Amino acid sequence: MNHSGTLYPMEELERADELAPTARNYTRHTLYSAHSGTLGELLCALYPCPLTYREIGLRLKDDVKPEESHPFKEWIEFHADPVVGDICREFARCPDGLAERAGKDGRELHYKLPDGVPVLEDGQRARGMAGLVRS
Repeated sequence: MNHSGTLYPMEELERADELAPTARNYTRHTLYSAHSGTLGELLCALYPCPLTYREIGLRLKDDVKPEESHPFKEWIEFHADPVVGDICREFARCPDGLAERAGKDGRELHYKLPDGVPVLEDGQRARGMAGLVRS
């Protein structure tokens, strides 16, 4: 949907030749994290993407119930698949495990949080940034 709440025509979506500003900024942030950050920073930069797609897939599967002719049926079913939920949960363990092994000083060093944002003792920074997670 666009900002006025109407759907974009499929033809317009198919011919889009550039990324939206938010998508461009996300990919630049991810590439910067891969190039200049720690493994933990990279994993945290990547983490919101599969979680967002998973949540969208679950909601669309419930709300739209796509028929065979739906242009995004395969995408919706893939991201709503319980196996993808398992993969997302396993992915969550990666930065959590790095944070646990790093200890508080390591988390403060490797997870450079803005002033005023606490370092979580359980290493769940990525999940907090990603928002609500459904199983």
